[in-house]
Amino acid sequence: ERVLPGSAYVLSNIVSPGVIKQLSPVARVAFGESNGDLSQRAVAVQEAFSKAGIKAELSDDISGVLLSKLLYNSPANGMASAARLSPRDLIEYPEGSAMFESAIQEVASVATAYGVNLGPEDVRGAMDLIAARPMGARGSMQADLEAGRPLELEAIVGSVGRIGRRVNVPTPIFDMLYTLLLPHIDGSQENRKIDAEA
Repeated sequence: ERVLPGSAYVLSNIVSPGVIKQLSPVARVAFGESNGDLSQRAVAVQEAFSKAGIKAELSDDISGVLLSKLLYNSPANGMASAARLSPRDLIEYPEGSAMFESAIQEVASVATAYGVNLGPEDVRGAMDLIAARPMGARGSMQADLEAGRPLELEAIVGSVGRIGRRVNVPTPIFDMLYTLLLPHIDGSQENRKIDAEA
């Protein structure tokens, strides 16, 4: 009851401890109450963000916000991590582009069955977002995979299959991506050993 669900929109990577490199020109946050109310606390949080110069949108449809982000974020992170290529590099291959479109459609079908209607224009918009990323720009999960850190696999990839099973929509691409990345979910053996010794 204390959490306001939300989503951040920024392309950035951890360069070193305490140093974040932002690659996208603008960062924004969208959030709201789970039930859609424009509550006093949500308005207060939005005002605090605004006073700090952070673009923050208060939504009365947070499920729509979250599933719309999942539409491009899950395929971009999942496929790029499995391929060990940046999303933009992978989408340059016709086969990569076709698989991105299929994966995005999978998310759209799951979202629509869940009650958030995402149609062909949303699928095209997600494709355009991935194609507009800078060449070589990796997603957060891909950066974690390459660094041997634990992965946000359940939230970024596993969630699509879980929701799909709940609403009876098959998710073969996401099931495959989840399986391929599952051996890396806890990070590399070397990093786990270093953490245990620390």
